[in-house]
Amino acid sequence: MGNSIKDYYTVTSDKNTTKCYLVDPLTKSQTEDYLLIRSMYSKGFLAEKRKMLEDFASSRFQKRKTESVEEMRIKAAALLVVGWSFSQDFSHHAMQEALENAPQLVDQIEQVAESMENFFSQPKNLSKNT
Repeated sequence: MGNSIKDYYTVTSDKNTTKCYLVDPLTKSQTEDYLLIRSMYSKGFLAEKRKMLEDFASSRFQKRKTESVEEMRIKAAALLVVGWSFSQDFSHHAMQEALENAPQLVDQIEQVAESMENFFSQPKNLSKNT
């Protein structure tokens, strides 16, 4: 048994990130390129997710066109990423565009972000092959 209810807290700081090394889609080998991913329980992501859901509900209520489930999933995955190793400047817009063209990365980002041991234990470098 835990000593305190705080032993069960999962909300993390946005500064608590983990490197996720990317896998070449053709060779399936890990590369030196990586994404910096925050936990899906990070304060910043939870706030962004809440706003995204409020916008979705508002657009449905006002009968405006809403994003598809896959579009929302890509947008949410892009919000989990806070940086990368590429020479291009990072932005969530650029990350979202990348995910639209490399949808295999969405699964990888979600798996890393939802795995609590990536954020509550010794930091480790992750790839789909580890």
